Amino acid sequence: VRFDLSYWLVMPISGLGAASFGLLLGIPTLRLKGLYLGIATMGFSEIVRLVLVMWVDVTRGPMGLPGIPPVTIGPYVLESKAAFYYLILFYLALTVFCIQRVVHSRLGKALMAIRDDEIAARAMGVDSSRYKVTAFTLGAFFAGIAGSFYAVYISFVSPDAFKMMDSYMIFAMPALG
Repeated sequence: VRFDLSYWLVMPISGLGAASFGLLLGIPTLRLKGLYLGIATMGFSEIVRLVLVMWVDVTRGPMGLPGIPPVTIGPYVLESKAAFYYLILFYLALTVFCIQRVVHSRLGKALMAIRDDEIAARAMGVDSSRYKVTAFTLGAFFAGIAGSFYAVYISFVSPDAFKMMDSYMIFAMPALG
């Protein structure tokens, strides 16, 4: 918003920024599994949210950043819900394609081996630490892309929009479902 950058430039930057935070969080949480990993990531997200709320000079704190410009494709401006639907459909297809490529690659085979039996995978020479951090980083990258889409769709972002209660609900849904 402040630098008047195009969405198409900011989108990969947001993905890479989220991936770098995923890498920073993935390394110290390597030994955590299941609920403990979820709790650690929720704690990290709350710390980031509180920092963003307090950093008024950059994020305007709880007031947020209004006026995020709409997505443009050449002369066409995406403003209707149908246009955003087709954009997110494109993202979905691209994400599925990328994930399918990952699943059928060496990385995917290693991740499946780690999922099935980490001790056996390590015995076969799979560096489980490196692959786990890579998976965490890759997931964070796609979350950053989704976050950039969310920002232009809503055209306003605020750290208060991501309260801990929302994380609890998202965390509890698969556990209780």
